[in-house]
Amino acid sequence: MNETWIALKELGENRMAAVGIVIIVILVFVAFFAPFFSPHDPLEQNLEKRLLASNGEYPFGTDELGRCI
Repeated sequence: MNETWIALKELGENRMAAVGIVIIVILVFVAFFAPFFSPHDPLEQNLEKRLLASNGEYPFGTDELGRCI
């Protein structure tokens, strides 16, 4: 067995390391596909929609400049 397979086998046996790698992979996945999860540009200002509460269009509402939170 080469050193890579030995390292992967040891990683599979270490439960905490495996959970950590799964969390990192999930975070990278979400960061890569973030434009699909958030349809609004966070820097676009719309003063007509300022300080809106949570709703279907803006799940977390808007700030004082009408930006999506």
